[in-house]
Amino acid sequence: MMDGVRLAGFGLATSLGFGCEANIEGMRRGRGRYARLELEEYQPPFDVPYLLVPGNTGSAQQRFDRLLDAVVSEALEGFALPLPERRNMPLFIGSSCYGVALAEERYQAGLCSVGPDAMPMPIEGFGDIGARVRRQFGLAGADFAFNTACTAGANALLSAARYIADGLAPCALVLGLETFNHTSAAGFHGMQLLSTELMRPFDKHRSGLVLGEGCAAILLVADNAAAGAGTFLRGGASRCDNYSISASNPDGSEIAAVMAAALADAGLAARDITAIKAHGTASPLNDEGEAAGMVQVFDPLPP
Repeated sequence: MMDGVRLAGFGLATSLGFGCEANIEGMRRGRGRYARLELEEYQPPFDVPYLLVPGNTGSAQQRFDRLLDAVVSEALEGFALPLPERRNMPLFIGSSCYGVALAEERYQAGLCSVGPDAMPMPIEGFGDIGARVRRQFGLAGADFAFNTACTAGANALLSAARYIADGLAPCALVLGLETFNHTSAAGFHGMQLLSTELMRPFDKHRSGLVLGEGCAAILLVADNAAAGAGTFLRGGASRCDNYSISASNPDGSEIAAVMAAALADAGLAARDITAIKAHGTASPLNDEGEAAGMVQVFDPLPP
């Protein structure tokens, strides 16, 4: 149980725009930002819907810089931290792609300059994004990288909260990042998981997911007045479903187990939950497993 960990600052950039207010307003209006992504260099070529951050154009480095600067600035502006705490604040980053887009761009530049002969792929390690954020915002604390596919951001958030709850730091910055890259798009296309139209999670006509890019930052702070106003992280759990390399067990057993563990960690019962944010990839096996897991834990299901 993680009493006393408050979500104190937020920054966000998605296909609905830059800033939390723009995203909230976009959701209220039901605004969609689907763009068609045309990948002509593949054989055969294909195009799919994709959720791009509007106005975030330029080189891969420029797109990274714009996203990171915007969301981290927004999150830190929302809460006044003493300078020593900000300087020593740890950084927790969750991403499935990290700097893959940067590596692709530099690889293409190398091919253009030396010709079509084989050449090594540039190394863009997990630490590069963290090092850039730390330099830009004067952070000298530890940084941690999480690369657990779709759960990377959640695991970063959960680990940061436990870091604070264990008394290791009074605050932490959590960053989630995904940017467009050909490797991810081609990989999901190769697994036949991309919809050619739109996402319909848990719908009998579902045809796959729609990829997108975005960036989010959350400032977590220790707050012993947990009964007061604000948004607090009560608990969580993380497990590994080894049923398959690319799919959860369709019987929902591991999904049910991780939700039950999260409820226990938070000191809550299933009846206390008022809403669920599902993974909802609109792929046949994932939706089947999630639905099976949820009905094992919740009766009735909350919205």
